[in-house]
Amino acid sequence: MEAVTVNVRQTIAMYWEADRSVVKARYDALFPKRNGEDSPAPADSGAAPSAEEDPPHHSPPSKDWETRWDTEFRDAVKGMGFSDRIVREFLERWDALEGDWRLVALHHFLTANDAGWSVPYTLEGLINDFGVWAATHALHSIVPETQFPIDIDLTYRRLKLILRILGITYGDGDELLPVDVATNISGAVAEFNKRNGWEPWQTWAMVYDLGPRLLPDPAPYPTDAPPKVWVISANKPSGDFEECDGHLNSEVYSWCINSKAKRGDIALMYHLAPRSAIVGLYRCYSDAYADPLRPSWWTGGRGELTDRIAIPWITMKEMKQDPILKDWGLVKRNFVGMLQLEVLPDAWNRIKELVASKDPDVGRFLDRYATSAGGVHSIAAIGEDISEEAVEDTLVLPLLQALGWDIRVNLSRQHEMDIKIGSGKPKRVRADFVGFRDALGSEALMVVETKCGIRNDTELTSAVEQCESYAGKLRCPRFAVAAPEGLWIYQMNFPGNSIQLAHVPLQRQVSPITMQKIMPLLGFCSLQPAK
Repeated sequence: MEAVTVNVRQTIAMYWEADRSVVKARYDALFPKRNGEDSPAPADSGAAPSAEEDPPHHSPPSKDWETRWDTEFRDAVKGMGFSDRIVREFLERWDALEGDWRLVALHHFLTANDAGWSVPYTLEGLINDFGVWAATHALHSIVPETQFPIDIDLTYRRLKLILRILGITYGDGDELLPVDVATNISGAVAEFNKRNGWEPWQTWAMVYDLGPRLLPDPAPYPTDAPPKVWVISANKPSGDFEECDGHLNSEVYSWCINSKAKRGDIALMYHLAPRSAIVGLYRCYSDAYADPLRPSWWTGGRGELTDRIAIPWITMKEMKQDPILKDWGLVKRNFVGMLQLEVLPDAWNRIKELVASKDPDVGRFLDRYATSAGGVHSIAAIGEDISEEAVEDTLVLPLLQALGWDIRVNLSRQHEMDIKIGSGKPKRVRADFVGFRDALGSEALMVVETKCGIRNDTELTSAVEQCESYAGKLRCPRFAVAAPEGLWIYQMNFPGNSIQLAHVPLQRQVSPITMQKIMPLLGFCSLQPAK
């Protein structure tokens, strides 16, 4: 786990300064008040009836029985008062089940609203049949005080770190089943809520809305050795193809990978039949880790991937005909067991050559990608040559205007001032942006320093010190450093001791995606002009 560097208490205080009705509305849409709210819910304790006491009815599968089970399940799901998102998740999982597995799943689902069955029994059954997301979200809809909804889109590693930052700890040892870990998380969250007086929706907001902003900056990618290359896969029946096609360059995704993969390594994405091709690659954002919420039969690693690059497809047919790749062990085995092996240099170099032959621009970019220790976020993209003024126009100014600042009223661009350093003469400097309380020249509230790139910690420290000196001169309580790599926001303190309040990492290319990532900052009252 990374060291926690964010000032949690002050950031949480800033978060609740704002009106969080929009977040509450999102929560209410996902967990609407159910019809028949007083209907019996699963018991909080007590042993589940054993299979001997109440065995599920195993009838020979037939169209008549399967039709009855299907109708009963669909009617039950739609009649439970769940949100459309939860209903859709259950129905998608249900459609993937066959034969008597449907009867078992139907039994477990019906226990969710039956007080005769314990929560652990129901939770375990729902996790096995429908997955962690559907199981915990459904039970949170029924018993929000005792069951915490686990959103697996966050990745387990990040979820655990966010909970730890908030002071919520629990057991997740190797000997525990997914139901045990989910139960431990819910128990720890319930105790946290009781201790701090939080309502379930408030804790949900802090974990899933504020939580990603509390995560510490990742360590630099390792430079002591060249990155290793691994193969990962996607499968059409599970919907992986559609998910991969929608992956963005700057986002972080969770995927199955070799358990030896390390942060900074490269992962080749191979799509199984009918595509049967290498279609892209990713940077490993984290070391591979064991995810205790995965099914117990899964023994592989889980990793976080980012910096996606789509490449011209290299099909299995091409690889089998290629003079070098045809001797690659994975090609000979039709990529069976792909997660277990590292891609050796000969195969990797040949893949880069094939990409360059299909698209020279992507080939050159891929070569820089493969040799850059900092990943795509610290190297120029294809055809990119961005200036500091362009960063101001496409990133900083739109953000400040969205926050409510007006360049004609209370926002000064290239604001000049004199700063005296030591015993020398005052030096004339320009702050990129200064926001004032009422009108230009009144009390300063925010200073922003813009950079065309921040490649390492040394450059960030220099930019922070520069902006801090401007904020100190203007007696300004807030200052920020903005670059294509991210936004860093600080509370002014004694020089050298200012407190980082928030950091939003961005992709190197300033784009509409950039604005999507910084929109959560708009709720911080402390960053807005005085009302």
